[in-house]
Amino acid sequence: MIIAELIAEEDKKPWIDKQVKGDASETGLLKFIVPLMLKEFNDNKDYPQEGLEPYRASCPVLINKAGDMNPYEIKFSSDIKFNLMIRDMNPKNTKPTDPEDNLTVFLKGAPDRVHIRCSHIIENNKAVAITDEHKIAIENANTLFGNMGERVLGFSRLALDCQKYKKSDYFGTKDWRSW
Repeated sequence: MIIAELIAEEDKKPWIDKQVKGDASETGLLKFIVPLMLKEFNDNKDYPQEGLEPYRASCPVLINKAGDMNPYEIKFSSDIKFNLMIRDMNPKNTKPTDPEDNLTVFLKGAPDRVHIRCSHIIENNKAVAITDEHKIAIENANTLFGNMGERVLGFSRLALDCQKYKKSDYFGTKDWRSW
């Protein structure tokens, strides 16, 4: 079989049987979230209704068009215990004035690697500055679930300021260790 045929066969499979691109945590998250994004399981119009791929395509990982055409991302490794990507939240708008239409940095990984890179946390639907109490609670929850053999993940997101960060900017995701 040629690659195009293999892809076509994979696309015909039910979502639960499809192969997932990514690590074990990515697989678990996708198997959990995909039903929320399919109208046969969830008719909430606030969620995308056509599945994950159209949603991903609507907010693609930003590409270094001026350089090597590689995506702006840091791939997960067991050494660093996180991955990062910069997504264009509205590719149709090349000069956004609203941060929600600009670039957003997404970070996923071990909670101790994520929360040290964050200055705020969502509490009661509001962003508040992370306090020492928050850090202790995060570390305690991580330890508790980890001791039970559970995989614990931290997530963060930062919508970049349109005045400071442009979609045409260079982002040094290859030399991130020097940040």
